[in-house]
Amino acid sequence: MDELPLRLPSESKSDDCVTPVKRRKLDFLDFGSPDNAMQDELHAYISEKPAPEVAPLKWWRENERQFPTVEVVAKSVLCVPSTSVPSERIFSSAGLLLNKLRNRLSSDIVDCIIFLNKNKVNVVATEDD
Repeated sequence: MDELPLRLPSESKSDDCVTPVKRRKLDFLDFGSPDNAMQDELHAYISEKPAPEVAPLKWWRENERQFPTVEVVAKSVLCVPSTSVPSERIFSSAGLLLNKLRNRLSSDIVDCIIFLNKNKVNVVATEDD
């Protein structure tokens, strides 16, 4: 996949496409003009070889201070659920909420109702504290 060039429409209105310069795999970690400390951290992380039997979240818990910049990205990637069940439940709730009698609810109101419905355990717990 890394070998395939991205194709973007050119600024002219013709059917020509411009192929941008190929990016390296971890270019998304560069925040503007990277300083040497950030580059050193990135190179140290790439050269690190964790043991295959160590769980990724446990490894990051032990090494988060060594790689603070990369840790932010890793935790956001590792927290993605491996199943679509939570999103399917939200779609099901929305389907039950919106019917022919409630078809005039605004999207903001629907978002709030679904949010409160899915987080009612957390809301009740904080009120009791």
